[in-house]
Amino acid sequence: MISKTRDGSSIIGKKNIYFCSHPEDREYYLKEITEDIFYVINCAVWHDDGTEISESNRLFFCENMDLVVIPVTDKFLYDDNYAKDTEVEIFKKARIPILPIITDESQFTAANALFGNRQVLEHTVTDKTKLGYYNKLERFLRGFLMGETLFKEYSKVFTDTLFISYRKKDRSIILDLLAKIHSNPNLRTVGVWYDEFLTPTEVFTKEIENSIVGSSYVVMLITPNTLERGNYIITDEYPYASENKKKIIGVLSGVSREQATQMFPKIKEFVDIEDKNLPVKIESYFQLKPVDIDDLHKLYWLGLCYMSGINVERNSEYAIEYLTKSSDKGNMDAAAILSSIYADGIGVEQDPEKEIMWAQKYVQNAKQSGNIKKITESMLILSDSYDRHDLIEESNRTHTELMDYLTRQNDAKEVLSDVAQAVLYFGNNLLRRGLYQQATDAFVNVKNMYSQLAVDNTQEYGEDSYLLTQLKYNLGTSLFKTGNYMEAKKYFEDVVHDLGQYTRLDPEGYNDIYIKALDNLALVYRNIGYMNHDNQKLCEAEQLMRRSVEIADDMLLTRRRIYEPLLASSCQILATFYMSVSMYDESSVYFAKAIDSYNNILKFKDSDCSIELAQTCNNYAVLLRQLGENDKALQYAVHGAKEIKDHWLKAPTVYNLMYAKALTSVAIIFTAMDDYENAAKHFMSAIDLYKVSQRNSIEAYEGTAECYMEFGVMFMKDGQQENAVKCLDYAKNITKYWQRMAITIIACN
Repeated sequence: MISKTRDGSSIIGKKNIYFCSHPEDREYYLKEITEDIFYVINCAVWHDDGTEISESNRLFFCENMDLVVIPVTDKFLYDDNYAKDTEVEIFKKARIPILPIITDESQFTAANALFGNRQVLEHTVTDKTKLGYYNKLERFLRGFLMGETLFKEYSKVFTDTLFISYRKKDRSIILDLLAKIHSNPNLRTVGVWYDEFLTPTEVFTKEIENSIVGSSYVVMLITPNTLERGNYIITDEYPYASENKKKIIGVLSGVSREQATQMFPKIKEFVDIEDKNLPVKIESYFQLKPVDIDDLHKLYWLGLCYMSGINVERNSEYAIEYLTKSSDKGNMDAAAILSSIYADGIGVEQDPEKEIMWAQKYVQNAKQSGNIKKITESMLILSDSYDRHDLIEESNRTHTELMDYLTRQNDAKEVLSDVAQAVLYFGNNLLRRGLYQQATDAFVNVKNMYSQLAVDNTQEYGEDSYLLTQLKYNLGTSLFKTGNYMEAKKYFEDVVHDLGQYTRLDPEGYNDIYIKALDNLALVYRNIGYMNHDNQKLCEAEQLMRRSVEIADDMLLTRRRIYEPLLASSCQILATFYMSVSMYDESSVYFAKAIDSYNNILKFKDSDCSIELAQTCNNYAVLLRQLGENDKALQYAVHGAKEIKDHWLKAPTVYNLMYAKALTSVAIIFTAMDDYENAAKHFMSAIDLYKVSQRNSIEAYEGTAECYMEFGVMFMKDGQQENAVKCLDYAKNITKYWQRMAITIIACN
């Protein structure tokens, strides 16, 4: 095992993160992710360098990490490898915090199955409504690790420190010894220092000496390994402790008192490690005095020390006890940590109820403090917890309350940037839920805040510049969804310009976002062109769409899992555009290319684009029917209906409308082929689905009317005039009804 630190300094006093990966992924991701971690916190990042290590030492090493970071790749998930098959199980059993970083959206399902319902970061966030990778990484790391300054501050909570002297061969005994020491409540505030994973060649002897001098007392673990002549304890640690007149107690494991006395004559007291009175004897021999901790900050520090293993063993029971006491006294951060512990299963089983309870407590404590930053952070954490457990109503209520609160804080200049980012996150959630007008209002609010910041600082936005690009993208999306195409156009043009600069600086890093921005701007141009009969805008739309297809095509070789879905989506958009302007040959080419890409995606394990494939097949079927290729059209329409049916069988309510549309498409093609029996059967099935769909859905009534109209056309072709008239009358009446409903809904809004 080998370690790295931010500045190449000693690992003493730093928290330990293990970089766990498939061997073939190490070279690509180690440097990048390690730099990301060092940007947030100066710690020691360890990784397997391929050198031989005994199973007992490997087990000890894994069980004493503070955090495990895993780049989740296809190789890691689906190939046999030691990291996934053995190390992950060790970490889970020892309840070491695990932070999976997926390298593709399609890996979420497999990652959750392997790691459980814990925090998962997406290394390349292509959905810009999501909280960014760096933002989440920083929040996670700072929640469970701490920098050197805080480390030293929190260490002050310990009244005395014991230096543990032991052979590295006996590492497996150390944690048991520490647990026994702290099983005595009077010794809970006694810290311990032991050199963990270091060997004498890895540290300066002076640092070991300083640690001995800085400790109150020395506890020496004496085993048969300790008695081997020439080892570091005999040659260095024991003599130095004796010279500095340190009081030493010998803890015996597998050796007699006589053997120990002969080797270490200056040690006056020995106790067997199996002695039930070991904690009491250590307390008595060193004359350690119990200390009553009642200060909310010291309780918090002690809780974090036991949670992270700072100067003590990692013990979730003690950690939760002290953090709970601190929170009960009003400590906001203690409640936040407790929520995270239960959310991610840090040392305990995951517990959604306790996660939400402590998040609510965090909000309560934050409100009492009046701290704007803490109130904002606490309510975002609470809303995230609600979201994660599908409590949408509670999440919406929390978001609304937060939005109302933040809107009143706009004049607080010192926190304006934090408030702006919080409102941006709030708007992103509204956008994901389809609340486009509310999202637009939130994004406009953020835009005004950033404008105010720029005026106040008389400078550009600096670190917030990329957030501004994200803001423009999301604002353009919400405006587009509400039909405000001209305003959306301005923002998407800015995004394409900004991201064009980014892609030149980092071609692989931003192309995925750039493609989506190009497609969105293309759709804006297309809609403006349709409305205004502006051929110039339609030409610009076509150029943007073709550009996005070209970029996705070029990038397939580098990161297929990311760019294959983007290629499929861009081809689908371009094909639909060509069909709308009657360029059928071009449309056919890109529909076929999109379908090929979707089929390639389905070959990825745990990737499901069957709905997108079904919709593309249906659109292609419409084109083929217009071209008179009914047999081929029927083939694609049936395939599309089958893909949707598989989802409909699992969740009928969700997919009723989609399946009804697919059946209608098949029925229309049967009508064109004069197969009236099959056409009628599919029309009737589609109508039944529309009828049981959401009764207040305009789309359901619109679909029913269209279905009856096409059913009437079929009866006319078959010479059944009376049935044709009935169907067309049904279609007309239903159309009038849903038009009245639409007017009513618009008026209510």
